[in-house]
Amino acid sequence: MSGIVGSRFNIRGSGLVGSLGTDGQVFTSSGAGAGAVFEAAGGGAWNHLVTTTASDDDYIEFDTTYITSTYKVYKIIISHLVPEKTGDGPQPAEFWCQFKHGGSYQTSGYEWATMDHASTRITSTSSAQIQLTPDNLGGDTGENSAWEITLDDPLGTANDKGLRGMSMNYNQDNELSTDWCVGGSHATTAIDALKFYIETGEIESGRFSLYGITT
Repeated sequence: MSGIVGSRFNIRGSGLVGSLGTDGQVFTSSGAGAGAVFEAAGGGAWNHLVTTTASDDDYIEFDTTYITSTYKVYKIIISHLVPEKTGDGPQPAEFWCQFKHGGSYQTSGYEWATMDHASTRITSTSSAQIQLTPDNLGGDTGENSAWEITLDDPLGTANDKGLRGMSMNYNQDNELSTDWCVGGSHATTAIDALKFYIETGEIESGRFSLYGITT
């Protein structure tokens, strides 16, 4: 007889193989000479933690509710980011980030550098925030940006904190650019949270997803 009998798997001529697992598990080999068993499927290297959809928000924040000792590396994926648009014509709308250390956001001493595909560079060695793009974000119809940002060991205390990332950006002149950025806080204390916000105005829309990376 073959197929499922009662609560166990049976294979014709081979007898009992293994008990049924729990919801979400998969049937997998235990190796040569060993019976197959049910085990957790696993989420792969990227493990989705939370997604927040912005709607006229002052900022989007990720804190230690999701940033924990489980992971040493985190990815932040931002899709269809659109800043608030006020008035006519182009307006400054830089995209910024800050780290929270020891219960309060650091507002000085950041170092950062950005570069676009045309090798245009903007840098700072002492700033109130990390600037993430050399171009102002566009806010007219259709103008948006998308980001992939990596945050390394935010809860560690041995090294200065920093992030790195790249983006696709339709800027305030509706020109498409590819941008790269790095930034750090020159602090070895753990990051309690980080927030993303616009230089002026609110985040009109955008999807912010946080992933923990299995290393």
